[in-house]
Amino acid sequence: MMISGTPPSLTANFSSTSTPATNYPLPFFAAISMFCVLVGVPTNLLSLSYFIRKSRRATSYVSLFHMFNNLVDLTMCLLYLPSAVTLISGGREMFFSVHLLCIAWGYLQQITARLSVFCIGLMSILRAVCMTLPFVRLSPKHIVTPILSYLVLLMIQQTIPLWFGSSYFFFPAAGGCGWSLGAIFPINTPEFKGLTLLLVVFEYILPIFPIIASCIISVYQLKSTPVCCGNTANYDKYNNQLIHQSLKTKRSATLTIIILTGLYIFFNLPYCIMLALDQVSVLSEYSWSYHQGSLTEDQFHILHLAITVYSIPLNSTFNPLVYMARIRALRDHCTRVIMCRWSWNHNGREHPGGSSFTMKGHSPAATMLFNNNNNVSIPKKLSLNCVLQKGVLNPGTRIETAC
Repeated sequence: MMISGTPPSLTANFSSTSTPATNYPLPFFAAISMFCVLVGVPTNLLSLSYFIRKSRRATSYVSLFHMFNNLVDLTMCLLYLPSAVTLISGGREMFFSVHLLCIAWGYLQQITARLSVFCIGLMSILRAVCMTLPFVRLSPKHIVTPILSYLVLLMIQQTIPLWFGSSYFFFPAAGGCGWSLGAIFPINTPEFKGLTLLLVVFEYILPIFPIIASCIISVYQLKSTPVCCGNTANYDKYNNQLIHQSLKTKRSATLTIIILTGLYIFFNLPYCIMLALDQVSVLSEYSWSYHQGSLTEDQFHILHLAITVYSIPLNSTFNPLVYMARIRALRDHCTRVIMCRWSWNHNGREHPGGSSFTMKGHSPAATMLFNNNNNVSIPKKLSLNCVLQKGVLNPGTRIETAC
């Protein structure tokens, strides 16, 4: 798609390439777009409604993150509905013939794509911190502050073409709109190279490294974290069950995030490699191109377009499927929504189920996810074994959450 920060906009003359739209496999691209819409939209809606209901009972940084991630994924999948219609029609403008709608679509698509990458990176890093430093308390502000700051930056950044008298324009083969740096600056200028460094390297390529590193740290910590604490013969049965369930659920939540991170790496690693190679071509002023001698110009453009346009929306489509496969309460929620069956308490609210516990007389420091409705906080100066031995965890109390 002719968008800043993806290869079509960086190859200077991609918009005027000799490869006509009819040479692209438009039915195949339309099928991918429809898959993202038909699968991604309803699953993200169901998942989002579940996390919204859950956050009403107890807001944690985990549920807040999942809620925001679902919202970004839902927006991304919805944006591909007009693209699918355009591609089915053979690349005609249709919805995008209205210039303001073309600008709005391209503006939203650019922001959503970058937020999707940022969201996965933030999630991976926070989970690695939570696993490595269990006594560091994480709160919703650790999600809200960086995301809102980055969102404001993106909203300003994606008006760059308007600053220089350019605009978003329609690209038939991708079924959408975008803008090109090559239409603003000649490819051999410092401005062109500097903006490609900012819009591509910093926002698409570099995040893959901390994401992979955080995933490795989480996997290591997951393997090294015990599923039970100490010799159960030494502690009373109730405390052991509570701590065991807490650790088990924390491991489950971490495994879910590891799977989401792995899914991101699967869909986006080829994308990042292609972007990195494109940057080498840009810096060499296109005296070298990595596809020369291996692919024809048309084959390269088709492969280029397929990877750069559909890696992120496919990732957004599969994310809620991971949630549904991993979270039983979400599957139950989907069943209730589909079958129109709800359980209500005497106050007229959806009954959350489950039980709750608290710790009295201790300020929460390290935290772990207990289950879908309950959370456990561990006193700052007490180890898990110490907590068990001293019997600090008593029934009838309520516990705060963070990790």
